[in-house]
Amino acid sequence: MKKTLSLIMIFIALCSFAFTSYAAGQNNDTLPRVVDKANLLTSLEEEKLSEMIKDINEKHSFDIVILTVNSIGNKTAEQFADDYYDYNNYGYGENFDGLLFMLNMEERDYYTSTTGRGIEVFTDYSIDFIHGEVINYLSSGEYFRAFEQYLSVVGELLHQEQTNDIIYDYDKPFEYDFAETLPKIRTVKLFDIEVLLASLLFGFIIAFISVFSMKNKMKIAIAKQSAKDYVLPGTFVITKQADRFLFRTTTKVKVEKSSSNVSGKAGGSSVHTGSSGRSHGGGGGKF
Repeated sequence: MKKTLSLIMIFIALCSFAFTSYAAGQNNDTLPRVVDKANLLTSLEEEKLSEMIKDINEKHSFDIVILTVNSIGNKTAEQFADDYYDYNNYGYGENFDGLLFMLNMEERDYYTSTTGRGIEVFTDYSIDFIHGEVINYLSSGEYFRAFEQYLSVVGELLHQEQTNDIIYDYDKPFEYDFAETLPKIRTVKLFDIEVLLASLLFGFIIAFISVFSMKNKMKIAIAKQSAKDYVLPGTFVITKQADRFLFRTTTKVKVEKSSSNVSGKAGGSSVHTGSSGRSHGGGGGKF
């Protein structure tokens, strides 16, 4: 009986270990990836963003969370974003690969927290670039557009990282195609060019005639050789002469510091440890 019980306990332990190992290689699909606590999005917008995140996750095995809140209490944006990601068990694989993008409406903070592979792929340079692509939308209250653009750039970065195995930093900028977002340029017809040239030529002729006519009317003006020719004799007498110091011009040159030995860096990312003990990269600002 004891032998049978021991075998059952060993079997349960092995099943538990196998499940834990499997879970470590997957991400928790039951958790929402768009958490809109500040009510900035409609249901349809949340659904579309969730589909974008699911598509990126399936293609790149990388977790992404979008979080909006009205307040973060006494925590900093960095602390709140790190803790929300860690304690809600987000992340893909044993290193919890992924990132979280947070908006705090009370202080108008935005922050990206990266974990696992995200620290290497999304360097400080990359994060600044992504934020630069969405800051105008955030400032104007177009939150869905901001999140949509955020996910588009993140997906492009992950695609290039997966295909080229490149870590993007300030000295290795990634290529991002904005051609689809730019307005179409109207083709200029030959007729339009001919009309434009004729208009310019006609304007030049009119201007030349006008200036030539004005010049002929100014023949009474005779140029003087020096300023004293314009002064009546005996009306201007200098009694004292002195030199006065007026201003000084100083030129400063900034000396750049080498960043090759900066501590707390990993692949161009500033790294810190969250309260859970996990390492995070990231950055943010105000909108």
